[in-house]
Amino acid sequence: IVDLETGAIRGFESLARWQHPRNGLLTPDVFLPVAEESGLIAALGERLLDQACAQLARWSRLGAPMPYVSFNLSGRQLTSEVPRTIGRRLEAHGVEPGRLVVEVTEHFLLHPEAAVPVLEALRAMGIAVALDDFGTGYSSLSYLETYPLDAIKLDRGFVARASQARSAAILRAAVEMGNALGLTVIAEGIETEQQLELLRSVGCTIGQGYHFARPLAPEHADEVVAAAMRS
Repeated sequence: IVDLETGAIRGFESLARWQHPRNGLLTPDVFLPVAEESGLIAALGERLLDQACAQLARWSRLGAPMPYVSFNLSGRQLTSEVPRTIGRRLEAHGVEPGRLVVEVTEHFLLHPEAAVPVLEALRAMGIAVALDDFGTGYSSLSYLETYPLDAIKLDRGFVARASQARSAAILRAAVEMGNALGLTVIAEGIETEQQLELLRSVGCTIGQGYHFARPLAPEHADEVVAAAMRS
């Protein structure tokens, strides 16, 4: 996740991959639905959280200046225990809460009576909350008004269609609205220089995508952070 003006690293998004012994590398769209249906999603989520915190701890030992990690929280993980679970993992690795961002989707927000206390508790700990895949659901605007959020992540579909006049206008409006509400606006799925220039022109200052880097193994992310420290 980079500053679109300078290219400086702002953070990383934690991504899950399964190296299956027979079927090779599997992406989340293949195995996460199974984890959801089988009830294993909470255990998987806690393991991924632990790995993200361990990564942050390694960067701290390197003396790296504040790259954060964003972590996706499943709707099945929506329980009052979530803030305590996250707090325990941060404490175990000696990581400051401000270096973790929790990403939620609209599905997570379907039950405000459960979601709002969890999000408020996370923010009270110093953990930022981002609404992922913004613009793919029918009631995103009401979520911006109702829920305690720090950032919105514009769905990659916005960026992919940005060369079309109407899509570009919607993209500009979404960025302006997020900025007006005091939310950090992050564009996902940036793949070309043309998309990058368009996002700059509509006032979007943070983004991520293959234009900057493909998904990295942890050791390669360490190398990127170390190189950024030397530059």
